[in-house]
Amino acid sequence: MPQYCELKKPLSELDGITLDLSNVVTKRFRFIVIDSLLNDQVLEITSFSALPTDGNRFATISYPWQGLDPLESPSLGQFLVKGAEGGGSISVNVLRTCCRAARQPRHRISPCDLLWIDRLCIKQQDEEDKHWQIRQMFDIYKSCAMCLVLPGGLRRLIKLTERSTWAQRAWTLQEAVAPPVVFVVFEWKFPKSVFAAMCEPVEVLEPFHSGTLSLKGLIMAARTNLKMVFVLPHPEDPVYNAIQEERERIYELESKLEAERGRSKSDLGDQGCSPEIDAVSQRSLTDEAELDSESSLSEIDNESQEWSTADSEVESRGASSDASSDEPDEYEGYMHDQSDNCSDVSTRHESAPPSLKKDILESRVSLFGINLKAQTITQKQAYLLWLTEDASREVREEDFGQLQLQVALWKGAWIRSSSRPVDMVFSIMGMFGVSLDPSKFHKNDRAGATLALASAALKRGKSAAWMGAYLELDPCPIMSSFPLMPSTSEIGGCTIQTASGLMNVEDLVDVENVVFTGASGTLDSQGYLHFKNKACPLDWSGESSGWSDKDHIPVPSGAWVLRQSKKFETRYHAIRIGGQTSLVPGPETKLGFIDPVVLYIVERHSRNPDRWHRISHARVTEKFIADWEEYELAIGGPNEFGPLSIVQ
Repeated sequence: MPQYCELKKPLSELDGITLDLSNVVTKRFRFIVIDSLLNDQVLEITSFSALPTDGNRFATISYPWQGLDPLESPSLGQFLVKGAEGGGSISVNVLRTCCRAARQPRHRISPCDLLWIDRLCIKQQDEEDKHWQIRQMFDIYKSCAMCLVLPGGLRRLIKLTERSTWAQRAWTLQEAVAPPVVFVVFEWKFPKSVFAAMCEPVEVLEPFHSGTLSLKGLIMAARTNLKMVFVLPHPEDPVYNAIQEERERIYELESKLEAERGRSKSDLGDQGCSPEIDAVSQRSLTDEAELDSESSLSEIDNESQEWSTADSEVESRGASSDASSDEPDEYEGYMHDQSDNCSDVSTRHESAPPSLKKDILESRVSLFGINLKAQTITQKQAYLLWLTEDASREVREEDFGQLQLQVALWKGAWIRSSSRPVDMVFSIMGMFGVSLDPSKFHKNDRAGATLALASAALKRGKSAAWMGAYLELDPCPIMSSFPLMPSTSEIGGCTIQTASGLMNVEDLVDVENVVFTGASGTLDSQGYLHFKNKACPLDWSGESSGWSDKDHIPVPSGAWVLRQSKKFETRYHAIRIGGQTSLVPGPETKLGFIDPVVLYIVERHSRNPDRWHRISHARVTEKFIADWEEYELAIGGPNEFGPLSIVQ
């Protein structure tokens, strides 16, 4: 496939500049040429008229727009991109690490020739190009050979004990689900290790500098409380002192965290960690100079051989140790699972050779951070990442897997954030097989774009999976089949105004109760969902007692009483929307039903008796609704769309 060189600039000329991409051709697929950067020390951007399929394999990058501040100036320099100055600088060191990760040979994954990153491959100051690229985004990530996640952003690599907003950002959901395989790149100062069966190893990328692990491996680490266990090198080893310092710092952090756990919940509130512990988790755990120090651009052409040699030396030391001790490789180090179905870590310690017991280093593995409530990428975010990953990879073509994926996408979108509310829709539309034109929507028109996406998805045979996304949230006042839409921000996190004040959505929802709504139907231009299912007329009673189990639905403040009147004669109705399930992560997904039938409680509009809006919900058994008839209702509103349909 013909390609066109858009830009060539020596890396030595990038430091401190603002790179201008205004002369590149609009509406083309642009990529960084990996060999040019690694071998020639040149940033080369090439472009294609279509996604390359003729042997030009490419990797993509996923990262939070505003990453962590650098702890020191990158040795190879840093630069800004015109039109994207708000996203911060790009470290040439990080860019080179990504190129190395893309070139790293892996089992069944060939090295890549090209690298795609939105900051450099989208014409940032050109709205026409940005709108075109947004519509191609899903295909770019779906067609890549691999996606590399930089949880700390483009300014430096993150440590596994630092906070990251990666899993809170809107676009990273698609970037985690669409690619065939996803690896996380992070700072890693430990030697190469071998791990026990069923536990995934960290792959050393640049010895004593960077490592990678699959996103799936980190998700399971967050879900099952895994620990990394290493055997330290001998005192005469050149890395011994550096790793001992790392161990002391890790133990110090662990001690502070354990002490913090002993405090009462009233002291902690909803924040999880105190500011002191939060600061500990954000600071660098190691201040010593990197062992593979990179002081000048002139070293680049030799470093590939240098870090390969360092890796070989580590392997050689391990090999000689194995040869002399005759012990199994698994004792060199392993990732141990402390979940209920695995033996305790101390058991594995006892089984280790006596000569190694005193040198074992334990470091708690948290998914992008340590936090008392959960991890920085919280348990809720980790669960939804698992839910989408499980559905998209294992049962992609099956009806159940498709429904699971749709539910996970809607749930995930409600606890993520973006500077532009409309991007909450554009960032997931490709996974529904929908391509909206971004130029048709105001940047704040999340509700209008949501209506367009949901309507198009229904026309493609998808279900109204959003109906049970978060029933604990109030209904959206203009499309009541949807939850209330949160306020989003550029720095991450999304909030909703409640009677108790402004609340983080994650603190209000239970992501693990999944409601599968097989209901389909159509959405009209005013956001009313027309669908058919079992329903029954209701009356409200302030008394919850005095009714038989067969004719009332108890709620904390009273009861909904079933009526035998003709349909639509009463003000209220109950209608079945789906079934509630519990999906448990593991080698095989476990499915359990809890009060399987979920109902909407809807109220007839006073001004339009053919329209209804959701006011509540309830859970009952299949037996309870066995004799109900099927009705068709139009549920939406009750408020009307305004000029901009944003919900504050």
